[in-house]
Amino acid sequence: MRLLEICLVISGIGLMGLAGWSYWWRRLPWTAVATLVGLTAVIGQAHLLIEGYRWQMWGGYVLAVGGAVAIVAGTVPTWIRKRPSWRVLIGSGGGLVVMGILSLVVPVLLPVPKLAAPSGPYVVGTQTFYMVDGSREETHTEEPGDVRELMVQVWYPAAKQMGPEATYVDNALVTGAAVAEQFGLPSFLMNHINLAPTYTYVGAPVAQNGPFPVIVFVHGLSGVRGQNMFQVTELASQGYVVVAADHPYGNAATVYPDGRVAAHDSGLYVEGEVTAEKGRFLIDIWVEDVAFILDELERLNGMEGVITLDGQMDLERIGVMGHSTGGGTMWVFCQEDPRCDVGLGLDAWLRPISDYAATVEREVPTLFMSTETWLGEENMALGEELLGNLGDEGGWFMIADTNHYTFSDFPFLTPLSGQIGLTGDLPVERGAEIIKQYTVAFFDKHLKGEGDDELLEGANVYEEVEWR
Repeated sequence: MRLLEICLVISGIGLMGLAGWSYWWRRLPWTAVATLVGLTAVIGQAHLLIEGYRWQMWGGYVLAVGGAVAIVAGTVPTWIRKRPSWRVLIGSGGGLVVMGILSLVVPVLLPVPKLAAPSGPYVVGTQTFYMVDGSREETHTEEPGDVRELMVQVWYPAAKQMGPEATYVDNALVTGAAVAEQFGLPSFLMNHINLAPTYTYVGAPVAQNGPFPVIVFVHGLSGVRGQNMFQVTELASQGYVVVAADHPYGNAATVYPDGRVAAHDSGLYVEGEVTAEKGRFLIDIWVEDVAFILDELERLNGMEGVITLDGQMDLERIGVMGHSTGGGTMWVFCQEDPRCDVGLGLDAWLRPISDYAATVEREVPTLFMSTETWLGEENMALGEELLGNLGDEGGWFMIADTNHYTFSDFPFLTPLSGQIGLTGDLPVERGAEIIKQYTVAFFDKHLKGEGDDELLEGANVYEEVEWR
């Protein structure tokens, strides 16, 4: 629980207790009552303004409001109230105990998500762009004239902390519900997702000691552009510009500036599963999305007044990383587009790219991080084939006791992550630390020429890591 939440619950319990004292034993003076109720109101207002409302605090809200009403009622003169029976007294006391327990237990069991904070020397700024590719028809819809529309977010090294802290997703009621639905959770369970600290600031001035290498992140199927916030903010804090898009209809939901929502396309599923053919359809679209985004960045990089860019992107040093289907997208893009200098796959789903696996057109340095099963034997075998074709430019390691979603923020977003299969036995924070360390070292080596060779050459730095 957060500080003001604790204070509000304590205030509510205190008001209830003093209301009983005033009602049944000695009436409190009105000045004391006004002071106590006013203090509780101030705490409640501060909580809502600073920390923000969340449904898990309903017990605390009931206690605070009910306590204020009860203590006022408990101070009215004895001649206009009826003294209750001992049964009412016991029932009221028991109800207060139950409500007090619930007001503490529910927020503790369902806490505000807390992401891993970036550790680099830079403050992280962010900005979101609406990009329209008028040259491509939107294949997910049947409306004539629909073209591909993207919401693209940029995280970058900032000169100083300025501006409001960014929210985790746009329109949490829509996107949070969509994310929850993908994991079979009640839609309301993640509607407080935007209370999570992001450690990023909207419109903060870009640091002027670049230009900085650019990394494009591609989310997985039914993911969101910010689903690897722990990873992209770390990279930005270490001197990278990181760019990610919501890939409409393949992600959880895309919310456009005019309020339109592109919902997840359930037609991508066949009896609850995604076939390799459907995955290939997605990857082909997403590869074109990445190419279009880089085209747009080239245009925006030189524009005056674009606070997040300001000529500080080095588009001659480009990396691509992706999770799951995004990892397959990374592989295809880096094989097809000469702008890709280095690729990173996070438990990458490679089966849809089998048509591209026969030969390697470009020996782009590529690292795969995976679980011990790497999405099944067929997927793992294809990964080994690709790495064999890359030769010395390919690397792969497994992280023990992880799950497919360990390579994302999702285990941070709900305390039920273990129960619903979002994480393995490895503690969430430990997994995030390992992934961040290798991510930064890998891109530092290939985009800055200064990576941690000991870490990347298979040294036993983390006992959970097994190089293959």
